Amino acid sequence: MADKYTEELKRYIRNQVRKGYDKEIVVKHLLKSGISRRQIAEAAYDVKPKKRKKSFKLFKTNFWIYAAIVVLVLIVFVFGVIYFSPVHCTTYKCFTGKANNCNAATFENQIEGTTFFYETNGCVLTKTVKAMDPSEPKAVVNTFLGKSMRCRYNKNDFSPLFLNSITGGLEACTGPLKDAVLAFAG
Repeated sequence: MADKYTEELKRYIRNQVRKGYDKEIVVKHLLKSGISRRQIAEAAYDVKPKKRKKSFKLFKTNFWIYAAIVVLVLIVFVFGVIYFSPVHCTTYKCFTGKANNCNAATFENQIEGTTFFYETNGCVLTKTVKAMDPSEPKAVVNTFLGKSMRCRYNKNDFSPLFLNSITGGLEACTGPLKDAVLAFAG
């Protein structure tokens, strides 16, 4: 039967191991403090090292949480891209319907040989000169090509004039294309 000192030493080692210290580290610490190797060996004999939880189990649990978060973020992202991406309209009716509701949409049309690209979102129309008739003078092409203007309008009040001529709805617009139209007409 172990003496009182050995029991106390055993209790100390057991408590330190329960706290998470490695049994070998506790033994080395006791040796440095001057306790004899025999007493430590006797006290530490019954103390089982704390079983370490395998770190991959923790990772495995967290992995599924992280995987679920990533999937959720991807779903929200895809939904956002689909929902907020402009609809590419191929007809005048489609574009004016989307524009009237202030929905995101794009449309392209030609007016007297000039190709315009339109994009609407949040009751703002962006009108850009995409291409011009090759017969246009170089000075005219340089003045208008690639320029755009932004035009504000109210919901359910989209004017077809925006799509029918370069000057349609000009008073509601700002930008380099408006400036070029006014300078050219001026």
